Amino acid sequence: MPVFLSTFLGNLGELANWVTAFSTSVLAILTFVLVLATFRMAKAMATPQVIANIEVNQWSILHMDIVVENCGNAPAYNVNVEISPPIRRKETYKDQPFPFTNISLLRPGQRISSFATDYSSLEGKSLKVKICWRKHPTRKRIETLSYDLDMNTFQGIVQIGKLNPAIQIAEQIKHLRDDWKSVAQGQ
Repeated sequence: MPVFLSTFLGNLGELANWVTAFSTSVLAILTFVLVLATFRMAKAMATPQVIANIEVNQWSILHMDIVVENCGNAPAYNVNVEISPPIRRKETYKDQPFPFTNISLLRPGQRISSFATDYSSLEGKSLKVKICWRKHPTRKRIETLSYDLDMNTFQGIVQIGKLNPAIQIAEQIKHLRDDWKSVAQGQ
């Protein structure tokens, strides 16, 4: 074999070693970056996200419910919902504490609601909502979310029929029961 060919092949082998070493280093760095991104994504996926909202009651457009929901993918512990100015409750519920001031556990996707008040007492108001929760019951760190709810959003809403078919069925069954009451009494 000629000398220049053996020198060329030796240099080519050395170049291949350097290219392999460089490629391995780049691959190791990219793998490390991928591991970090995966870790951050997994951490973000296992985070609770709690929201509170005022919604129209499913039975009556004149009444409003407070709804608290965990939209995240992990349970939320020691959930506390504060609304200011405080919502004025009807006389019937005046002595009862406002709901959702202390929820011990809210599972992922769990949604709880309670009657809050009549729409007329909220009309035109802007409410400040502050929600606090923990990712773990023994953790000291408290997650907080604050935002404004503008009740003018509901102004002018008109509802034709019922939004939920189950409510329509319940009302129809009530009408049937009332209609058959006179038949059962022999009238």
